[in-house]
Amino acid sequence: MIRISCLACCGENDGESITNLHLTAEDSYPPQNAPVAEKLATQVPASISAPAKSAQSLQSTPFSRPLGSKQPGKPCTSRMPVLGDQVVSTGGKRTGHDTHGTPKAWVLMPWQSAKVIEVDSDGDFRLVNDSGTESGFMFRREFAYLADPNEATARYITDQSGTLIIRDSLFEVSLDLSQPGPDLGLVLDTLDPAAFEVLAVNSGVAMTYNQKVPEAKKLCFGDFIVGVNGVQNDRERMLAELKKSAVTLRVAPRIKFKVKFIKANGQTHGLVLAPQAPSQDSSTLLVREVKSGGCIDQYNRGAKAESKVQPGDRISDVNGIAGKPEVMLQELERCDDVEMTIGRPVKG
Repeated sequence: MIRISCLACCGENDGESITNLHLTAEDSYPPQNAPVAEKLATQVPASISAPAKSAQSLQSTPFSRPLGSKQPGKPCTSRMPVLGDQVVSTGGKRTGHDTHGTPKAWVLMPWQSAKVIEVDSDGDFRLVNDSGTESGFMFRREFAYLADPNEATARYITDQSGTLIIRDSLFEVSLDLSQPGPDLGLVLDTLDPAAFEVLAVNSGVAMTYNQKVPEAKKLCFGDFIVGVNGVQNDRERMLAELKKSAVTLRVAPRIKFKVKFIKANGQTHGLVLAPQAPSQDSSTLLVREVKSGGCIDQYNRGAKAESKVQPGDRISDVNGIAGKPEVMLQELERCDDVEMTIGRPVKG
């Protein structure tokens, strides 16, 4: 029983078929162009002994991160902290004893960072916040290192209490479409046969699934579907599987990083991008090839392995322009000073 309607169009230059699963329902989870928070990395060692950790309390009041918020990277349990590390709370507003033992005198808001000033043998630490107040010892498991936008990052979501939910591994979604009722409810960019990008989760079976599972297992805007009923890297077969009465999706959350470059001496960006058809549902630019000698090739030579631009990557932002591939492409071609955000499916 078919639960989806298909919109087909062709690429302008290569005649490639682009099929998008489309629904007309207006409800979406999350909205198609909703900003997506992300999570990141860091590494190193250290130790210092010290007294017992102080108790701390967690406010479970819903919040929104203001613009300019300090974004979490890897959990502080991923490595031993060192003096000077900047950390953020993974559980909303956090309070604790100050260095004199006064309860709740030390405060860290969800959008603020604090500096590590002492580390004990367990890797737990004392912190100083933006107001200069020093804490007692805090458990490092309740913090993450401050994100570096130039390193590959995995996505995070915050729940109603502000607790950090890290989405850094593949998972499966099983959907039953055998009963009469709603359609699948997914809007997908299927330009890349290796990874269908989720543009929206509309009213339908997928949204019903989202309402029943933990945050880390929800289908979200920006996720990638890398397999359908065991079929991978085959657009037409994956689309056919999506029309069956039982569908199991292999879902890869997005990781992302920033790329900055300046065109000099007549250089071009050196990217071959998939053509954008006017009727195509898309919010990103798909990288087909990185040409030798271009700005991106030069950037790749000095970048970390996980932050090199490669075929299959998605450009989601060019100089602050997002969600409009044709405008993003114009900006990429026109400007000499470029900053863009690259996204790709998480591996493993």
